Amino acid sequence: MKLRIVFYVLSLLCAGPVLADTAENYPAWLPPAAQVQKALEDLPQLRASRAAVRAEQANAARLQAGSHEWSARAGLQQRSERIGRNYVENEIMFERAVRWSGKVDKDYALGENGILYSGAALADNWHESARALMALWFDWLREERNALRLQDYAQVLARELDIVQQRFKAGDAPRMDVMLAETELAKASASQAQAAQRARLIAAEISKKFPGVVATMPAMLPPPQPLKGETALWQQKILTDNHELELAEFGAKQEKLVAERIALEQRPDPTFGVRVASERGGDERIIGFTVMMPLPGQYRRKQTEVAFARAQVAEEMANETRIRVESNAQQVALAAHSAWSLWRGLADVAQQTDANAALASRAYALGEAPLSDTLLARRHAIEALANAEQAQISALQTWSRLLLDTHAIWSLHEEHEHAPSEHH
Repeated sequence: MKLRIVFYVLSLLCAGPVLADTAENYPAWLPPAAQVQKALEDLPQLRASRAAVRAEQANAARLQAGSHEWSARAGLQQRSERIGRNYVENEIMFERAVRWSGKVDKDYALGENGILYSGAALADNWHESARALMALWFDWLREERNALRLQDYAQVLARELDIVQQRFKAGDAPRMDVMLAETELAKASASQAQAAQRARLIAAEISKKFPGVVATMPAMLPPPQPLKGETALWQQKILTDNHELELAEFGAKQEKLVAERIALEQRPDPTFGVRVASERGGDERIIGFTVMMPLPGQYRRKQTEVAFARAQVAEEMANETRIRVESNAQQVALAAHSAWSLWRGLADVAQQTDANAALASRAYALGEAPLSDTLLARRHAIEALANAEQAQISALQTWSRLLLDTHAIWSLHEEHEHAPSEHH
């Protein structure tokens, strides 16, 4: 058991985090794996978690050694007799309390579980930091794509404005159409500037919170693929090695061990001593053994009650965490399953509305439809495209979150699972 714990901790502290992704299956829309690894390693909360693991290792050694130590007492006195001599007398005593064997075993268990708890806390902090980075990354990706889409829309409106101005110069369109087209272009340009600003702010936040991670738009965003496998299977994959659940369970176990250890204190540790004395100027030599045993009282009993009550609180909190983690795992799996069909439907709508907008623009150029119809069709087209792109990014995000939660990417552990090949 001890060797397994040592190996586990060394894999966290010494081996360093090994990302489970490879060049073949690592998602191209995410930041480079090396950037992510370095950024997460350098986070203050992760360095603190590693220090906590080292502290628990030292604490385990402390518990194994025990708090009882040898103590020495010495005394010097002078004996005076009304009739007789005066004597110098001295004594020395060595004492040490001894833990009962049950307490020793419990202290060992407390130390080992403390190491496992700190290791789970390190893994959980790593995973939560990776989740935070992923959420920020997709927030930036959405705004960046929105800015690029609005830039394309502004270019389309600029071409529409050219057509309106040509017709106005030819006397085929009123001045009002020119003003309407100019207003629509100005609105699109303003929206594009706002989206670009939001993207820059999020990119700056990523750079500040995760130094080294550079917000760079991927060459292309691939179309999502349908997820293979049942929801329950993916939910189980997420729960198989869930750090948040492990942390809660180790915490509850630690409180229970603490309560059991305190309960053992109702049987106090005896203190054994050896006493050597010299009396009557050395004429008398004394060697003795002493035993001291505290008598337990109300305080120890009430302390035990408090400890077991706290252990029950920790157990119920672990149960609450288990329910929440299972629910979150189910939500992630369900979202990944439905994301593709949602995107596919919105992509078809976007394609159709874009074709309608092109027809409306051609009709206006031929003088067969009013400008208001063309601009309305363009607005519908850009809204449909926005919805489709957001659904596409959401689908990529749910798949990325699934990979993260199953430790296929950005993982701290050496042992890991690769991304399931059936998705590709």
